[in-house]
Amino acid sequence: MRLSIPKVSLMALHLILLICFIYACKNEGNPVLLKAESLMSSHPDSSLWLLENSIESGQLSKEQNAKWCLLITQARDKNYVLHTSDSLINIAADFFTKSDNPDERMMVYYYLARVNDDLKNVKKAQEFYLKALETGNPMNYSLLARTHANVGQLYLYQKATDIAMPHLIEAEKCYRETDEYGNLSYVLRDIGRLYSLRTQYDSATSYYEKALVYADSSSKISILIELANTLADIDEYVAASDYMQKAISCMVDPNDIHFINASLGKLYYKAGNSDSARYYLYKSMASPKPETRAFSYYYIYKLAKKEHRWKEYALFQERYEDLRDILTKQKYTAETQRLQHLYNYQQAENRAALVKLDHEIVLRNNIILSLGIVVLAGAMTGYYIYNRARQKRRRKMQNELFRSFSNRQTLDCIDQISSNSQRICELEIMIGDKAVNKDKDVLELEKKLLELENKRISGIIAEKKDREQKLESSDIHNLFIRGTIEKITGNDKETYMSLIDEIYPLFKIGILHLCPSISSDDLFICYLIKVNIKAVRITQIMNLSKQAISMKKKRLALAIFGENGSHQSLNNLIESL
Repeated sequence: MRLSIPKVSLMALHLILLICFIYACKNEGNPVLLKAESLMSSHPDSSLWLLENSIESGQLSKEQNAKWCLLITQARDKNYVLHTSDSLINIAADFFTKSDNPDERMMVYYYLARVNDDLKNVKKAQEFYLKALETGNPMNYSLLARTHANVGQLYLYQKATDIAMPHLIEAEKCYRETDEYGNLSYVLRDIGRLYSLRTQYDSATSYYEKALVYADSSSKISILIELANTLADIDEYVAASDYMQKAISCMVDPNDIHFINASLGKLYYKAGNSDSARYYLYKSMASPKPETRAFSYYYIYKLAKKEHRWKEYALFQERYEDLRDILTKQKYTAETQRLQHLYNYQQAENRAALVKLDHEIVLRNNIILSLGIVVLAGAMTGYYIYNRARQKRRRKMQNELFRSFSNRQTLDCIDQISSNSQRICELEIMIGDKAVNKDKDVLELEKKLLELENKRISGIIAEKKDREQKLESSDIHNLFIRGTIEKITGNDKETYMSLIDEIYPLFKIGILHLCPSISSDDLFICYLIKVNIKAVRITQIMNLSKQAISMKKKRLALAIFGENGSHQSLNNLIESL
């Protein structure tokens, strides 16, 4: 049977349409990615769920995979998930930094900055924020506002107020072009903080009041507290108290009451109302945050000194100084880590510069060789060998430096201080020696890191000795170590635990955080392990068999560590708290 020409033409037309439809479907964006992108602004939690549960990466093209990496980084950021790796955003950056779309380039640089901000690579985060501003779409007000706000915050935390101000002002202008008024309140609050740092309290108050107009439930309480503190600094105590009461009325998190009580205590202290100040400061001492407790101790002992309550003054001054020393050590540790990140970043820049230099040298050698200058062939070969040897020496020096920093963490504290001191002397000689060709800035940075590390370790050793001496010299400790078991009462146990809490103020908080449902007996066993009381003595004190104590420790280790829990892991944890 022969087909007529019109039928053949109709079949050909259908076939062409089918091919076009298949091609269009093939090149159309992934529907899950499109749906996740459309939900990103209004429902970021749903967008994150789709990206994590509805896509198989093996079925995505290179462009779609880069898009998925960018979107899931964005979704995690919007859901306040801490970024712990830059691997996904780097995949997106490899693709989208070459894009012709300024919105895509700006977004990938912005999230490169956000990821590095969470990873504490402050310098890299700052550079990526500035790249986002440089290469982005000037009409994308929402992303421009967030970028200016974040880079302004970085400068604000570094007390660089002159640099931070233009970025925060620009963020305010951009947010006013959008409907993101909740974010606008944060920017206005940061501008208020900046004016407070400059002691321009009238301007600070003005911006805090503007921030309140746009504040939502998550930002309002912090703005009210900061506004009240600013008013207290200019002796406007009645208005400050009113704003504090408003902060209490809109409180969502119950733990915020401790900071509010501490702020009220300071306010009434400055206003000369001693009774109210003492009432609120005593209430704020229940805060789980050591910073708030230290704040409370400070103003209580100042109040006691003012009223000649010398016993109370001595007690709270000692508590404040103990807690202040702990917080200072934590600050030193954070500063050391920050310097280490900066050092690593500078080393990475040096390596990149060396790679670029090597590439240029090889390119130049190839050009010279391509011109056929045979006379210089031997000289260039010798130079190439010398250059390779110089690179090898540099890499060896860098590897030894990195190994020394990693091995230093496992050395004994005293040996480590001695080793660091010896290395510091060597570095001082190298820095002063004009014949040394090494980068002086790198040597100065390494010296500063070693000095900070020695100071931190010396503080740890001194603190440990003081705690041990205070404990060993107490009568209650001697009772539990060598006293008669029948003479130990329930009050003695509470007194002993209170003494240990004074010496190790974060110990109980740490145990309860790891195991909230711990029984009172198991908690007391942890206290006894903390002060190195022998297992045999623990069985006598607790009036339990050795097997019963062992089972309690095993159950506690399993509750904290899971299947990997053991007696040794529990002992190591208790020692570290």
